[in-house]
Order: sequence, then structure tokens, then C-alpha cells
Amino acid sequence: MGFKYAGWLCGMVTLFLAATVTAYTAKLLAKCMDLDPSLITFSDLAFISFGRNARIATSILFTLELLAACVALIVLFADSLDLLFPGFLSVNLWKIVCSLILIPLNFLPLRLLSFTSIVGIFCCFSSEFFFSLLFCFGPSLLFGVGDVF
Repeated sequence: MGFKYAGWLCGMVTLFLAATVTAYTAKLLAKCMDLDPSLITFSDLAFISFGRNARIATSILFTLELLAACVALIVLFADSLDLLFPGFLSVNLWKIVCSLILIPLNFLPLRLLSFTSIVGIFCCFSSEFFFSLLFCFGPSLLFGVGDVF
């Protein structure tokens, strides 16, 4: 959709520039973190570079970013569930249900959250498998066996 509005040429140039800036920033961060092995987080890097206030500002910005990501995820889940089960619950009730399910996950240790991560990876691979089956065998269902093209 971005290419539709930006155009192929401008969109590709913008995408290439964004990728270049991202790669350069990652190299700079790697160099900074290689200089001091005690640097683990971005807050540590901000503290070494700009002092205590930068550490606090960085922590606040990262917390706000994670909060915004959680809100976006809840809205996405609620809208998707409302489309999957129309008339079962309203969108606002789906948001409440999704919030009640996702909020306790914030307090789980990472070793337990890794199980939810593997479930997500399995779902991605299984959906990719089913789409590839549909792509391979779908035409035979549409045109009849042996009459694909």
C-alpha cells in the first residue's frame, strides 16, 4: 500500500534509504557496545553518552513504546476476533477480553513466555504450509483433476 501512494521509484528509494540508515545505526550501536562490555541496554548507552537524565528519558520512551505496541495488539486482536465471530461480542467487549488475557502475560517470567513464542512460530509455519497446499492443489480443485491448465 505504501508503494501505491509513494510510487515504485520514490517508494523503493525511500525504502533503500531507510534500510541504509538502519544498518549504519546498528553498526554505530555495535561499536559503542563493543567499547564497554557493561553496556547492555539502550538506557545504559544513553547514561554513558548523556548522563542520568538521558537514561530516565530513554526508559520512559521505551516504556511508552511498549505500551503503545500492547494497545495496538489489543485493538488488532479485538478487530480480528470481531470479524471471525460476528455478533458474538461487540468490539469493545473483545478488547476487554483480550486485555484480560494479555495483561497477566506481562508478569510471567521469560522462560514461560518462550512457550508462547514457540506456539506463534508453529502457527506461522503451519499457516504457510496450508497456504502452500492451497496454492499447489487449489487449481486442481477448481479445474478438476488432471486439468490444471
